[in-house]
Amino acid sequence: MGWTTPLTVRAPPCPATWLLAGTAGAVTVGQVQAGPSRSGATTGVPAEFGPVQFLPDAPRRPRAARGRHRATRRRSTGPVRIPPVSHLPDMVKEGSRRLLHLTSAITAVTCALGAVYLGWDLWGSGWYAARQQAALADQLAQVVQVEGLPSGTVRVVDGVGPRPDPVILAEAATLSPGEPVGRIVIERIGVDAAVVYGTGVEQLRQGPGLWEWGVLPGEPGNALIAGHRNTYGAPFRRLHELVPGDRIRVTIPGREVAVFEVRETQVVAPEEVSVSDQTPGVRLTLSACHPIGSDRERIVVQAELVEGPATVWAVPAEQWTFQR
Repeated sequence: MGWTTPLTVRAPPCPATWLLAGTAGAVTVGQVQAGPSRSGATTGVPAEFGPVQFLPDAPRRPRAARGRHRATRRRSTGPVRIPPVSHLPDMVKEGSRRLLHLTSAITAVTCALGAVYLGWDLWGSGWYAARQQAALADQLAQVVQVEGLPSGTVRVVDGVGPRPDPVILAEAATLSPGEPVGRIVIERIGVDAAVVYGTGVEQLRQGPGLWEWGVLPGEPGNALIAGHRNTYGAPFRRLHELVPGDRIRVTIPGREVAVFEVRETQVVAPEEVSVSDQTPGVRLTLSACHPIGSDRERIVVQAELVEGPATVWAVPAEQWTFQR
């Protein structure tokens, strides 16, 4: 049986194997040989396939173009290589979150500690100082005379002799730091506190402290008492309110009351320790940090004895000068 429809074949440049399917589903294999004729020659084609019409050859690409085409085709049809996924952005985000959590925790702890510290400064230290002052007051109430102090000045009745040399407590007293010495009362600024021996950190937490390298208040020379202004009861908080003429009373068990009159107040640098040097007369020096809440400077109040056994050696107001 013959084909009623001509078979169209594009002649390849070389022999090729064709699979031709018939209408009934049978497959016949034939060799098609490319030839120069384009007039319908059937060279190499079985007759039962009918006439064969050859089409012109497709234009051939240059070799370089074919190479590029094949390379492109390989790239486009080959397996797709997925580049490795970088987890760096996720790591950065996770690190940022952890850093934020850590910073928040540190901030919370810092705020909590700051609140505790502030609470202690404002209330806790005052509570501690109040308990210490109550205990010191009980001790002073039971003492007739403070043991370990050098003998006091005997009031001069007949005539005035030369002023005795200052008796430095650190060289003559046998008191231990923190032991109660007496009381200081300054009515103008509401001070009424027990005074302890020593001006160290622990002693000033108990209350005003008497400097060891000075004299006993009321004795010839210069006695120095220091105290806090914003913590531990702040006994000297209002020290800046004192003015010339204000009175300061110091009571020591077994001795006469010593009354001092404020002469002058100055603010000095911390290194100006000359305010604690021994002076003519019978002087009392009060010292505290300045301004309140800072230790940048020192506020110093100096007063002269106006009532007491050693008054005869006190310096009159017209001759008095601030010691610095």
